[in-house]
Amino acid sequence: MQVFMKQADGLHCGRDHIARERRRSHLAILTISTLVVAIAISAPMLARAASAAQTGPINATHALLDRAVEILRDHSLSLNTKREELKQMAAANFDFSEMSRATIQEHWPALTPEQREAFTQLFTRFIEDSYLNQIQGYAGQNINVLRQDLEGDHADVYSTITGPGEDPIDLELRFKREAGGWKIYDVAVDDVSITENYRAQFDRVIREKGFNTLMTDLRAKQRRLDASLGETSKD
Repeated sequence: MQVFMKQADGLHCGRDHIARERRRSHLAILTISTLVVAIAISAPMLARAASAAQTGPINATHALLDRAVEILRDHSLSLNTKREELKQMAAANFDFSEMSRATIQEHWPALTPEQREAFTQLFTRFIEDSYLNQIQGYAGQNINVLRQDLEGDHADVYSTITGPGEDPIDLELRFKREAGGWKIYDVAVDDVSITENYRAQFDRVIREKGFNTLMTDLRAKQRRLDASLGETSKD
């Protein structure tokens, strides 16, 4: 029943322990690196980021990842400050409502509006804290933006992450155009999608134990994350 809780700490299972730890670390790094918006940057940089978002998601990706890496590499910032800046930025760049709906897609229509809102809030915080909890895993890796596939109001931006003596890892950011610009609705690392991964896990829990059990398990995991981050749970 707790399978998804174990996988939440590392979505990728390698061939051995070292490979699993490497994938977990990189997924955390890559996901954190996308939690960026120009909330905490100067007015001129804010204007450039807004302009980039209007010209296309690949330009927005360059601006977002550059800023994320700048924060991660800033030794003058405390770990908690880095976490808070990235967490604040996430809300303006991610469509967490869409991500939440997608993770329990088949069961979403049966939920009440109150259940949908409660799940969205809990899943959003769970995703943020799961990866912010591993921010110390960043070790100076480089992210290279390669290309974008643009089709109507949807776009995929492909990048790679590289570190000394390591094989490149593929990062795919999936965007959709909204009224306020381009929003990220999914992230895939080495072709493993966050929403698809959680969808399989959550579907199993809901079918076997029900939606309330899923919420109970998520809240329990959230309390542990809050404790590790030194926060007080709001649930």
